[in-house]
Parts: sequence; C-alpha cells; structure tokens
Amino acid sequence: MTAAHARAIAAQQRVDAAHVALMRSAAPVRESFRRHPAGWLLGGGFAAGLAAGVLPLHRWLRTGLYVASTGLRLLTPFLAGVEAHNASASAS
Repeated sequence: MTAAHARAIAAQQRVDAAHVALMRSAAPVRESFRRHPAGWLLGGGFAAGLAAGVLPLHRWLRTGLYVASTGLRLLTPFLAGVEAHNASASAS
C-alpha cells in the first residue's frame, strides 16, 4: 500500500464518520418533518412571506413568486406573512 492510498483510505473513513454524525444529528429534525409536515409547510410559507415583506421588493419578488407558485399550499401562508408584515408596518 502506498502512502497516497493510505491517505485516501483515511480520508474516506473521515468522510464516512462525518456522514454518520450528520445523519445522527439530523434525525430529530427529520422525525419532526415526518410527524408534522403541515406545520413545517405553514411555517416555511409564513417565514417566506415575512422575508418577502421585509427584504427589498425588487430583489426578492422573483424568489417570492417562485416559492408561492410551487403550490397552493404555500400561497396562503406566504400571503399571510406579507399581510402580517404590512399590518405591523402600518401600526407603527
């Protein structure tokens, strides 16, 4: 076995260990996605709507429209986030 081959094997072992650690640390989030898909969907759409309301319109309009057009389920929380931002801006 050459030194380069040994380094390649050691690097692959580190990559494998990092992958296992990532899967182990992401397990609670993946389980939450599996148990509460509607909550994550609504929360993501609402956060996207808030971001679209807060960030400059000319820059994020395309991104917001893309997110909103990916499905009707995302459109409602997206618009709710925009309306919440507008309402809070009007009250201030």
